[in-house]
Amino acid sequence: MHLTDGAGGDREARQGGAIARVRREEARAAGQVLGVSRTLGLDFPDGGLRPEGAFLAGLCALLETLRPRVLYVPSPFEHHPDHRAAYLLAAAALEHLAPAPAVFLYEVNEPQPAGFLLDVTPVLALKDQALCCFSSQRAYLDVAAKTLHANRARTVNVDLPEVEAAEAYLEIEPARMREWVGFAAAARAFREGAAPRAAPDAALDPARPRAPVSAVIATWNKRDDLRENLRALERQTIPPAEIIVVDNCSKDGTADMIREEFPEVRLLSSSSDQTGACETFNMGFKAATQPYVAIMDDDVVAPPAWLETLVRRMEQEPPSTAMISSKVVEPGMPDEFIRSERVNRERYMATFRGCGTLARSEVLRRAGYYDEVFFIYGNERDLAARVLGLGCRILQLPDAEIFHKTPFGMKAGRRSLYFHVRNFWLYAFKNCSWRQILAAAFALGLKGLGRRRGGHASDATGTIGLERSLKDTRGGLWIACRATFAALLLLPHCLRNRKVCRADDFEPPLA
Repeated sequence: MHLTDGAGGDREARQGGAIARVRREEARAAGQVLGVSRTLGLDFPDGGLRPEGAFLAGLCALLETLRPRVLYVPSPFEHHPDHRAAYLLAAAALEHLAPAPAVFLYEVNEPQPAGFLLDVTPVLALKDQALCCFSSQRAYLDVAAKTLHANRARTVNVDLPEVEAAEAYLEIEPARMREWVGFAAAARAFREGAAPRAAPDAALDPARPRAPVSAVIATWNKRDDLRENLRALERQTIPPAEIIVVDNCSKDGTADMIREEFPEVRLLSSSSDQTGACETFNMGFKAATQPYVAIMDDDVVAPPAWLETLVRRMEQEPPSTAMISSKVVEPGMPDEFIRSERVNRERYMATFRGCGTLARSEVLRRAGYYDEVFFIYGNERDLAARVLGLGCRILQLPDAEIFHKTPFGMKAGRRSLYFHVRNFWLYAFKNCSWRQILAAAFALGLKGLGRRRGGHASDATGTIGLERSLKDTRGGLWIACRATFAALLLLPHCLRNRKVCRADDFEPPLA
């Protein structure tokens, strides 16, 4: 019996959108290997299982029909939110089923306290054959080999030479299943080294509702800022079902901190610390399993109701609303910007804030994620243009505020100036009309000569503070010229991917 449709098991779309059907066929084939003649499923959304509402009603109806004598349930010690939700669903459903079946907890991707070990040596080859049926999942992870290794590891204290592999089970009384939720939460807190708290921490309670969101954070040498970010996500009124951190080979102990303090976080690593922010974010986007993605910088701190506010509003919006961008508060933000009427009202925009935005995962995929040629800076405008080109819209929601530790405007320095100018042209060549490009060139030229000053733009334009950066950066005008020449060298890439955005919400960044 399976609860979810498996649709989240093909993050690179290798099955051409048919992954749910493929995984059902694989499950049937594995069952046949094991002598199972009938499989049943509720086909709830993969990655979005919740221990309540329609999910609970569906499982109760199925158990009432089957009336099982034995029920095997994932352990509450599991990391995967769907596995924990399956346990909680079973606990709630068995409260309404009489007589209740015997309940055995089993391991999937996390060891659990074992009540007994079952010798599976005689059927090891058969189990391997069944696991090998899941070829769509083995394309990403060798589940067969890893599972069998885990079974062999369970025999470390078994001094019977004929026992080569074992499975661990824990039998519990159905009436005490909810107690084990608390045990698992306490064990997780102990493993994290958390100090005892005056009251149970809702962030550690698997029964707590979770938003169907994958929070994706790219980080580089900001361990302490990232820790505050992750703690703020734990404190959300409705926390994300999944947190993915892509570490760009940080040298400050970021990865160790995540493993030790936040073991539930999915930690990915780039191949080198020279990987651009666009590529690292794309790694996280492709790994996300939830219907929504929260795009977050590593140095943001979200108030407790931030994610709930975004998700509830997204669910009220039509499908054409692809992104909801937060109101971002940053150090050094001018008062006229903070109090701007455009900043403080709901409206559809031509861009989004990449440090705190909720997006539909499917639209990100269709739009092609970030253009990795951009490397860093200005990539949001480019992706936004492609999102608008799909007929979608981007909503600014000032009710959802987030604090960003990076100071307002363009970051100072030669590297920042170079990439901001270069990427402005890449964006323009790809998405703007030639008339708009010429107008931007004229405006930027006047800024570079100090003959035109811009006001405080009310969108994330990518050029806020450009004139100051040109003036304050040594050799600023030469850097801008060099960046423009570099953009011209990338013109073939831009022309291959050029699609002028003519959406009603589109407007070039203020120059």
